[in-house]
Amino acid sequence: MTTDDDNATSWRDLADQLTPEQIERFDHAEQLCMTGAHLAFPQNDRSKTIADVLDGVLKEARWDAQQNLTDAHTFGHVPRPAGVESADHWEDDGTGTWTGRLSLLSRSIDRAGADSTVYVDGAQHTDGTVEWSLYVLADDRKPFTADQAREFAAMIIEAADKLDGSR
Repeated sequence: MTTDDDNATSWRDLADQLTPEQIERFDHAEQLCMTGAHLAFPQNDRSKTIADVLDGVLKEARWDAQQNLTDAHTFGHVPRPAGVESADHWEDDGTGTWTGRLSLLSRSIDRAGADSTVYVDGAQHTDGTVEWSLYVLADDRKPFTADQAREFAAMIIEAADKLDGSR
């Protein structure tokens, strides 16, 4: 059932306009809110805090639903490249040039709170072309073990292979 954005009282009223990933994200946010897990600093009136958080979830769902319509109507003819793990909404850079951010690969290892990540992201243009980039982020506050260094090196090689294969 399609609900007009203005009449929606919950993100669930907009579920038919959301992607499965968005539904999962909003459902998770709602569950965290209802269990109080979102409260880093509990308030005196917990019900007001819950209402405020759920209102924020509804606002985000409205935005995603609208963006989904824009994406489908305006850019539905632009095919996403094979192998893309995720795609963000199309965005105007302020000059009338639209791009869609794509994620081709993202891998991380947790080194006791010092995450190290390798990812390949791209900016897709309305003509379908994509400018891909490889990024390596490593927290240098904690040393790598030999096994972690090998795992991280393998992740970098995998990302480089993905980058080569995307061109």
